[in-house]
Parts: sequence; structure tokens; C-alpha cells
Amino acid sequence: MIDNNLESLAKYLGLAVPIDLEGMPEIEFDKIKERDLTSDLAAYILAACAAEEKAYEQARKTFSSSNTSTNRYLSDIALQDFNKAKKDAEANFPKVYEDLLQAYNDFLDSTLVSDAQEDYDLLALQYKRGLISLNALQSAEQMLELTKSRYEQQRIQLCLLYMEYEYNLIKT
Repeated sequence: MIDNNLESLAKYLGLAVPIDLEGMPEIEFDKIKERDLTSDLAAYILAACAAEEKAYEQARKTFSSSNTSTNRYLSDIALQDFNKAKKDAEANFPKVYEDLLQAYNDFLDSTLVSDAQEDYDLLALQYKRGLISLNALQSAEQMLELTKSRYEQQRIQLCLLYMEYEYNLIKT
């Protein structure tokens, strides 16, 4: 599953080569809580409304060069679309940030690996005392590795979400 997430990340970034976990940089996730939400909101609105803004500017230029009722109507409609897009973006932004913050908190609050490690350590001790079979210990070891893999997937998904958040602040 990690490989699928890494393929998604590479595709998202437009990389032609696969991402190797050893070379994957650590992202400072704590900066998620240090965001300037006022400037992020302004950037999000600008980025989300870029197409409507371009359409409005074009309609306004057309109306300026040819003052007809049709061009005025098209300009007014484009302005309405632009204003609606700004309002929609402003309404959507809290949810976008909340999703990022929730993923971050879930990642920080996760005790899956430590819980699985405790279970494994307990079973290893029981195995040494002859209380459980090697099969049971190996199953616990596999569960621990699976849990570590899931935690790494959660980290990668948080990376993707954080990059998507940052991308949504860029006006294209």
C-alpha cells in the first residue's frame, strides 16, 4: 500500500521516477498549526477564483472596447460569477483547513505503533517463558510491521494533503 501512495505522490508532483522512502524529505508538519489563516484565506480566494477573474477581466475589456448592451450583460454576468466564486471560496476555506488540521491531529495522536510494539514485546516475553508458540509470536511481529506500514501511509497521506493545501493557495 505504501508503494501505491508513493506512486500517487510521484504522479501528483509530476515526477518521472518513483519516490524512494529513503530519499523522501521530512516535512515539518508542526507548521500546519502555525499558519497565518488570514493570508491563507486571501491566497485561497485568489487561487480559487482565478478562472472567473480572468473571464471577468476579458468581459470587461470587451465591454470597454465595444460598449454594447450584450457586452455589458456579459460583463455583469462575469462579475457576478467572479463574486460568487469568491464567496464560495471563502465559505469552503475553513473546511479545507479543518481537514488538514484533523489529519495532522490524527497523525500526532496515533498510538498504533506504540500499542502494537507493546503487544509484541509482551508476546516476546511470553514466548521466552514458553507460554506461547513461535507461530503466535511471528503473527504479532507481522502485525507490528503492518501497523508500522499503516503509520507510514498515514504520514504520506498527510504529506499529500499538506501539499494539496499549499497548492490550493497558488494562483495559476
